[in-house]
Amino acid sequence: MNKIKNIIIKGLLKEVQIAERSLKLNEKISKSYSNIESQNKKDIAYIIYNLTYTEMVLALSRLYDEPSKKYPTRCLKSLYKITKEQNLSEELSKFRSESELNLYKFGFHPEFIKLLKSDSNRKFIKHSTYFFEAEEINTPLVENIQKLKTIRDKLLAHNEDIEIDTSVPYKMAYELIDHAKKVLSFFSLTYAGITLIIGNKFVTDIHSNKWEKMFEKFIDE
Repeated sequence: MNKIKNIIIKGLLKEVQIAERSLKLNEKISKSYSNIESQNKKDIAYIIYNLTYTEMVLALSRLYDEPSKKYPTRCLKSLYKITKEQNLSEELSKFRSESELNLYKFGFHPEFIKLLKSDSNRKFIKHSTYFFEAEEINTPLVENIQKLKTIRDKLLAHNEDIEIDTSVPYKMAYELIDHAKKVLSFFSLTYAGITLIIGNKFVTDIHSNKWEKMFEKFIDE
């Protein structure tokens, strides 16, 4: 399915990588800031800390955005929308057996895996999509997503004169990234035959520490 492939490869994978790189660099700066001796490097680190916070929030917000009727928004819900509007049974028939072998990696519960394996193609598509949607409207993801969008809309996009909690706990950010990885892994393999999980590693994990490593060299010079 070219549409799913394009949304993931040309759009959503980039957002995951930006979000995770920014998160890890932000976390690295937070942990090492007090040990930086040079004031100039401290000043630069502070600037980067704020920039990575903004990049992380914006990238995560784009992943969890709402599909737009006017613009072709690339977000997780766009993938769900495709499964509801198009018949993907032919695509699923090609890759279903391989997808079933990896269901546990996509975060499905054992009981749900049993259900999916006994489903017809049509029900497999419906139930698997519902599983991911349900996770996003239940705790903790629903609260994390709402907080994320509030920060994006009220602070970063419009800078409204209101009091909001702008803290984004690292645990919250990692949970949002991990869920997005599972969704992208499932859709790319199930409907496009593209593997994004190799062993226990997601395809972007190889480069997710790049900015963090560069910062380590910067403060050690």
